[in-house]
Amino acid sequence: MDEIRKIWLHNPKMPLENYNKLFEGKQIEAVILGNDINKIHRAVDEGLRTFVCLHSFSAKPHFDNEEYLCRDIEGNSHIWFGSPCPNKAPVLERFISNIEKAASIDGVEGVFLDGCRFASPCSSEKAEAFLTCFCSDCCKKSEDLGFDMDIIKRDVKELYNLITGTDSNIAVEIKYIRSREDLYCVLPGLKEWIDFRTACVNGFLELARDTVKRCSEDKKLCMYSFFPAISPAVGQRYAEMREYVDIFSPMLYRRYDRPSGPACMDHEISRLVKLLSGNPYISPTEAIQIVQAITGLSLEGFNNAEDIKQGLKTVHVYEEAKRVIDEVDGRKVVPIIMADDPDIPGHFYQFSKLGLDTVNLF
Repeated sequence: MDEIRKIWLHNPKMPLENYNKLFEGKQIEAVILGNDINKIHRAVDEGLRTFVCLHSFSAKPHFDNEEYLCRDIEGNSHIWFGSPCPNKAPVLERFISNIEKAASIDGVEGVFLDGCRFASPCSSEKAEAFLTCFCSDCCKKSEDLGFDMDIIKRDVKELYNLITGTDSNIAVEIKYIRSREDLYCVLPGLKEWIDFRTACVNGFLELARDTVKRCSEDKKLCMYSFFPAISPAVGQRYAEMREYVDIFSPMLYRRYDRPSGPACMDHEISRLVKLLSGNPYISPTEAIQIVQAITGLSLEGFNNAEDIKQGLKTVHVYEEAKRVIDEVDGRKVVPIIMADDPDIPGHFYQFSKLGLDTVNLF
């Protein structure tokens, strides 16, 4: 069994010597920083592998204006994870500009993209924010790409009815699904919706890769990506993203003890179970079975959404990391976990079983 020997640090909160003491015998190899040129230069001077992390689509002014926001099926606007609609031309132009600036900094090895996706179940307090984007730009793009927006809207509306408890018929059908494919048989528009999101994300990544490689072929495009159980729902399919991304850092946050946790495994899975079990025709046990069927994540031993929100196990982290490794087929994988997780040794053990030697700490 290999051993975790190297540590990467996302925006380190302590002096590096403190991390050296915490992880004695392991090498603090790399840091992933925000776009702070002074911190970047210090890290490069210290001989660390240095990456810059960017929020891919930020709703900072003026991109928080109504015209840039994602729309649900009723046309209402939503901000998700501090982001506007990524298919707006000015948003994409800033995306490319920011990548170009970061990649051109001397000594920077590559650019990490965060939030290069669409909304997840936990990206907002409102479930409707997940069920986006149906703005005019996205509708036109979906049609240009050959997707059937009428079917997508129909079945996303059905999904909304399901989680709001306004349609008992769809609830009865959903209770008997045993796989993601079964779900698509019941609601084929959901597959179209997810395929559209995936096509868009692949397009964003292609633009990002071209931009990074224009600065230097040696520069790397890196990505903080969702755990595979639900990554397709936000438009991230590892088998397709591997064409563009050099280093994947899947976010395997199994236990996040705060009220809000976008991208955290416990929060995202718990939210799915909670949304489904909010339907009066679906019990918590049935909701867990449905989520287990469509995500492929083993949820045995959990009774309801609150159980899951208390945290998943390190074996779930192992399973998701393995799925990433299998799907990216040779691309470098450096999982990111919470630095304050009470079982860091358990994570290291699970990753070591997969032959990994490097872990990223958030």
